[in-house]
Amino acid sequence: MENFEGYGKNIARLRRAQKLSQREVASRSLLSINHFQNIEYGHTNTTMETLGRIAKTLGVNPLTLGVFPWTDKQILALLHCVPEPTGYIGEPLNPFQNIVLVRKAYDLTQRKLSFRSGVSVATLRNIEHGVANISVSTLLRIAEALAIPTLKLCILTTPEEEFIAAVHETRRAAGLSTNAQLFGKDDLYDQRANLPSLLKRESHFYAGPTRFPFFFSHAQL
Repeated sequence: MENFEGYGKNIARLRRAQKLSQREVASRSLLSINHFQNIEYGHTNTTMETLGRIAKTLGVNPLTLGVFPWTDKQILALLHCVPEPTGYIGEPLNPFQNIVLVRKAYDLTQRKLSFRSGVSVATLRNIEHGVANISVSTLLRIAEALAIPTLKLCILTTPEEEFIAAVHETRRAAGLSTNAQLFGKDDLYDQRANLPSLLKRESHFYAGPTRFPFFFSHAQL
C-alpha cells in the first residue's frame, strides 16, 4: 500500500532546488546521513516527527510533501472524493484529534478501529492522546480503516484555502509554478474531476500536522 519512494523524491526535489546536500539536510534535521538517504530513496518507513524535522529544514509544511507536484484540481478532487464525515465546525484540529473525530462520527470504538486497521488498542490510544510518534505506515492503515484518504484525514478540520496556500508555498520552495490559476473559489466545490487514476496514487504519503507548524512535538498536540 505504501509508496515511500513518492515523497522521498519530492524531498529530493525540494533539497536540490535549495542547493542543499543530503548531508546538510540530514545534519540540520538531526538525522544520520544513512537514515536521510533511505528516506529520500524510498527505502524506509519513517515517522511524522522525522518528516516534520525535514520539512522544517526545507522551510515547508510537512503535509504538502506528498502532493505539491499535483495540480490544485487534483488535490481538491482527492479531498472531495468522499463525503464530509463529521460536520465539525470550529478551530482546526491536529491529525490525531481528527482520528478521534472521524472514529466517533462512524460510531467506532477504539477496539473496532484497532481490529480494522491492525493497530493495537494501546498504540491507537497513545496516538489519539498525542503521546505516540506515529509512523507513516501506521497512519496509512488507520486512514484506510476509516475509508478516508490520508490527506483528508489530516486536514479534515482545516480550511481548504489554507492548505492550498501552503501547497503553493512548497511549490515555490521547489522552484515550481504555483499553478494558482487552477485554484479559484469555484474549484473548492468542484467534485466533477476524473478520479480513478488519481485514487490509484493514494498510496503516497499525505500526513502532517494541521495549522501547518513546520515542526510539531507531542506537547503541542
